[in-house]
Amino acid sequence: MADRSQDGSPSLVPVYLAAGSGGLLALSFPKFNLLPLGMVALLPLLIFIAREPSGWRRFLGGLLAGALFFAATCYWLYLVQVQYGGLNALQAAGVLLLLVVFMALYWGLFGWLGGKCWQDRK
Repeated sequence: MADRSQDGSPSLVPVYLAAGSGGLLALSFPKFNLLPLGMVALLPLLIFIAREPSGWRRFLGGLLAGALFFAATCYWLYLVQVQYGGLNALQAAGVLLLLVVFMALYWGLFGWLGGKCWQDRK
């Protein structure tokens, strides 16, 4: 059952908690070097996907998790584009944003499809 806010509309707190999976997974990468987080980083997202009945909210949770992950791990592409690609700062930021959103779509699709398969199994 979806969590509700005080006015009766669906709460976005579970979506943000699921999105935290992307941040936790990014922290397990070498720059932050918190390797044990990699073993549990995707659990909030997977639990959210299994419990959320709304396909749109599952997609949004996966999209946000993927966006956080790719923004935190692919930041260096911005520097490469500015230093070696000949792009100015705004162009490089735009290209990086497009890449992050495009790659996060895979996570969103996983959230939507994974939840659909989970519900069909019941």
